[in-house]
Amino acid sequence: MSRIEQVIAEIEDYIEDCRPTAFSASKIVVQKEELQEKLSELRMAIPEELDKSKRILNNQNNIIMDAQARYNTMVNEASKKTEQLINQSEIVQKATATANEILASARAQAQSIVDAAQAEANGIRLSSIQYTDQLLMNVQNIIGNASRESEARNQALQAAFRQSFDQIAANRQQLAASNESAQAIEQQQ
Repeated sequence: MSRIEQVIAEIEDYIEDCRPTAFSASKIVVQKEELQEKLSELRMAIPEELDKSKRILNNQNNIIMDAQARYNTMVNEASKKTEQLINQSEIVQKATATANEILASARAQAQSIVDAAQAEANGIRLSSIQYTDQLLMNVQNIIGNASRESEARNQALQAAFRQSFDQIAANRQQLAASNESAQAIEQQQ
């Protein structure tokens, strides 16, 4: 399990452990500092994962270079063998044919090795890109969910404040009416 996946799991566990708000069972109260700390850890882990992907891509280059070196070695050996066979005057024609076959075989094998190495390197690159994209998508989803939940909690809190404000205003009006009634009765006596 990568560090990014581990931090994502910790964020999910943290969200599960948060207590619900007073007015809603589906909304939670989060500690801003704790969530920011987890997101900071996530930000720090992303470059590490990207470095790992770069190392994989560098390894791909080493595979291609190794295949190219083997290709060059095989071509050089085939060329040397061709020269040796040509120098032997008794079997010049046979040597030429054999050398050409060896050279063609060496080129075919070398090209096959290079093609296989490039195919493997492309597969590794595609896998690392997909892996990185998946990690970034998970981070994006977590941040989006946290933002939506925070906005919903904020709206619920504002609604509660408005309701309390309206109730206090209504209570003051009742007190003012009672006070006026009491004053009117007192003035009549």
